[in-house]
Amino acid sequence: MADRPSQDIAAAEAAININLAQMRLEDDGNRETRLLHLLVSLLEWSDAHGIDFDAAVYEVRQYFAEAENRKAVAMGAGADKAKAEGR
Repeated sequence: MADRPSQDIAAAEAAININLAQMRLEDDGNRETRLLHLLVSLLEWSDAHGIDFDAAVYEVRQYFAEAENRKAVAMGAGADKAKAEGR
């Protein structure tokens, strides 16, 4: 199975490159600038389709925070079990 974070990074890089090409922007190699251009396009798209961009970003951040919390709880439960078993 492919590494999910690597797939996400590759997909983001592809989206950034496509956005630069579609907007006919020169790639200055600055990652922050490249991201900014993509975010501006996503914000414009969201506005055009009546989507609350800030709410969508918040939901994504919440999803990841909850996933990290579940992971920490699971790891803690595993450590508690190992401790109870004397490992």
